[in-house]
Formats: sequence, C-alpha cells, structure tokens
Amino acid sequence: MKFCKWIITITALLFSFNAKSQHIPDDIKNWLSSGELSKIKKAEIRIDQGEQILFAQQLRDVGDSIPEENRNYLNLSENLLINKKTSRLLLETKAYFESGYESKLEIYKNYLDHYLKVDTLNKYPKSNLINDSIDIYVSDARFFRDKSEIKGNLIAAANAIHQSNKNLQSAVLLCEKALVYIKNGEQNTELSLLDQAEPETKPLVVQEITVVTEEKKAIQSKEEIKPAITQQPVQKESATIITKATEEPKETKPSTAINKDSDEIYFTVQILADKKPVPNERIKKVYNGNLEIIENQGDGWYRYSLGKYNNYTAAKKALQNANVKGYVVAYKNKTRISVREAITYLQKLNQ
Repeated sequence: MKFCKWIITITALLFSFNAKSQHIPDDIKNWLSSGELSKIKKAEIRIDQGEQILFAQQLRDVGDSIPEENRNYLNLSENLLINKKTSRLLLETKAYFESGYESKLEIYKNYLDHYLKVDTLNKYPKSNLINDSIDIYVSDARFFRDKSEIKGNLIAAANAIHQSNKNLQSAVLLCEKALVYIKNGEQNTELSLLDQAEPETKPLVVQEITVVTEEKKAIQSKEEIKPAITQQPVQKESATIITKATEEPKETKPSTAINKDSDEIYFTVQILADKKPVPNERIKKVYNGNLEIIENQGDGWYRYSLGKYNNYTAAKKALQNANVKGYVVAYKNKTRISVREAITYLQKLNQ
C-alpha cells in the first residue's frame, strides 16, 4: 500500500513539473515575482498530488476529455460519490488541498487587496463585489474545516472537507478572474464568474445549506442584505470585557427581522480559537482595541471574536478597521453557521 502511494506521489510530481503553467492566467502571470511563481508551482504540486490520490479513477476515466487548463477540483468532483472509501481518501488528501489552495490565495489576495485599497476612484466596482464573494468562500471553507474535525461520523467529516475544498477552489478561481478584470480595466464584467467555476453538486449531509453556485447570486445576496439595519460596533472602554455566548448580548439590539422567528443571526470577527479558555493577557496581545470581545464555546473549542453585526458588510468593515488577522464568521443563536447560510437566512427574512 505504501509503495502504491509512493508511486502516485512520484507520478504527481513528474506531472506537475512537466505540465505547462496553465493554472495561472497569462494576464496576471507577469505581475508575479519569481519567488511567487515558485510558491504557486509548489502549491499546484500539492493540489496535483491530492487529485492523483482522490480522483485516480476519474482521471483514468476522463483521459484527455478534460483539458489541463480546465481541470480542477470542481469539475473532477462533479459526480464524486462520498462513500466510506472516498471519505478516507478525502481525509488523507485534506492537507494537500488545504495548503495548496491557501498558498495560492495568499499571493492572489495580496495583489487583489492592494489594488482595491488604492482604488480611491472606484475604478473596479465589480472586482470589489467579487472580493466580498471571495471572502465569503474562504470564511465558509474555514467553517467546514472546523466541522470536519468533529469525530464519530466519517462520511459527515468527509462531506465537510469536500465542501471546504470546493469553496477554496472557487475562491482561487474568483481571485484569478478579479485580477484579470483589473488588469484589463474590468472589461467584459457582465459575465457570470462562477459559470465555469462551480458546477451543480450534491447537497451535503453535514447540514442543510443552500450553496450559491453563481457569483452573480452571491453578489445579489450581499446587495439584498444591505437594507437590513446596520448595527455599528458596540464601543467598550476596555478590550478585556468578554461577553460569553451564554449571556444576554450587552447593549446590542437585534433588528426586527432577526427576531421574527426568535432567532438571533449575527456576524462577528473571529480573532482567536483554542481548545481551552484563553486568558485576557493573551487576548490583548492579539487585539487591544475598544470593540467588545465575545467568547463562544462549541465543538470542543473556545472562539473569541469582535462585536456583533446584523449584516456581512458591517462585520467586514469592522475587520478592516480593527487591523487584526481575523475573518468574518456567523452565528445563529449560540451555534456557528456558515456566512453564506446566514446571508441566505437573513435574505429570506427580509423578503
């Protein structure tokens, strides 16, 4: 068995080094330094290794029917049957896809965030919206990665990994599209970006979540959520004040829409997570500002986040202003849910 895996790994390495650099759009390739190109190449090797292990049968079946430049996790996994055998392979390749996609995202996002930050004249409105969709995909990928850590149900964990891989792949493709549009002055922005990025897939068994398969719908969901009451960050005198999820929210009045079904849906900026309670001194090293710090406990983790917000846009703005390494997450009452699920839920309540 080990010998077979060794052969697969060597094959993936040879394939990756011999393949043309078709994974990087030509329009943005000249932006990248030699170091960044090398890092992306290593990331693609990791992804190719995962594909060779997880999709060995599919790769044999499709042969050359899928051109190299169009081959990715999304179209290879379109008819993936997640049984016990596939579940074990998903667990085995988890690190391959995660490290590969996140390495590419780190480089692409640095460029994308830079161009959008200096875009004071709003020359790239479509790319700004795309960037929000990318952030949602990445946040949801982390959400499903956390779900995959729950032990006791192999297939449920594998489904969570699968969904996380799809979200990361979609985020990479959107980054490439947004950078190409910036390079070309946002020409042809009327196209739906996810038409080629995410084919229809089977619903997950982890939990019922409606996955938006078109970037246009993702943007629409974001825009339709804007009319919801925007809750400004609750200012506190000290960042050492921690509100636990088991307590009533302090100085926070949810909108009428949130209370319609006695459910509190809110977005918050996660900055820290640990298997045991984190002392205030350590929290201050991560964030020592004035936003309220909330502690949520679940799935064996203590998670710490900043503020409660009634829409995604306000939470993302708080993340940018806080100047910390974190990301937007969502909660329904005391249970963490995906950002996309929260947006979809609030959108229905506001209809």
